[in-house]
Amino acid sequence: MAEPQEEKFSGQLLSEARKKRRLRYKRLSTELNIPEKYLQALEEEDYGVMPGGDPYIKGYLRAYAKKLGIDPDFIVERYSENLINKKVTPSIKPARGKDIFVISKKYILVIALFLLFSLFIYLSPSCSEEVLVETPVETPVETPVEDRVEEKFVETLIIETGMELEEIDSLKNEEDIAPSIELINKKIEAQTAEEAFVTEDILEFYFLKECWVSVENEFEKLVYKLAGEETSLEVRSKGPFKVIVGNAKNANLIFNGIVIDLLESSNRENNVSCVVLPSGKCSEFPRSK
Repeated sequence: MAEPQEEKFSGQLLSEARKKRRLRYKRLSTELNIPEKYLQALEEEDYGVMPGGDPYIKGYLRAYAKKLGIDPDFIVERYSENLINKKVTPSIKPARGKDIFVISKKYILVIALFLLFSLFIYLSPSCSEEVLVETPVETPVETPVEDRVEEKFVETLIIETGMELEEIDSLKNEEDIAPSIELINKKIEAQTAEEAFVTEDILEFYFLKECWVSVENEFEKLVYKLAGEETSLEVRSKGPFKVIVGNAKNANLIFNGIVIDLLESSNRENNVSCVVLPSGKCSEFPRSK
């Protein structure tokens, strides 16, 4: 019969994941902005060397687990279970021969009365009914909401701002925390703006000689002008686009990094090109409002 596998706690899981990836403390310390001694303490479960208390330890555990590709919630759960299992319960020592009670007549009388009372209860009619004993169900202890919020805040500060535990612990009021939150918000705004920027389409025109150009999308006319000789024009907006170029043989167009052949869609008689980007027909393009 196979022996049951021993459950691994947070420190062992982190250590095995790091060794499997062949990562050194020095590199992880630089990337996570966590001192090497704290990383080693997390693996050895030596939490006494770490300042800040339980929420800060959990914040570091989450950041370290995420870096090693482990579910942060699972690591925190194993950490909490380990703390519960490490609580010391008093042991009961077996009595020695000389410590055994000497039963006197008084104790014999008490025992006899107890047995008679038990017999009376057993023979009474009410005892024929089945007595249900309700066993109390242990409910798992959940981390208070305030602690979970603080853990997430610590984790965010560690990852986004590179702050260490001593710095985070020194934040005593909202005025101290505000600059850190503002820095995080700026990073989020910059990332959002960058994503929005990527979703735009880009049209780049290069004119060898004077060319008449019109650009519109489904909502508005973006360009309607006469472009000068040896000039360029850039249009950024959301497609699709309807592009009309007069004197097309003297114009070049690049759409999102791809060269568009204007001559292929031009009228050879009047040298006017009409093209819909990224695809479509000019005759079917909806008129802008």
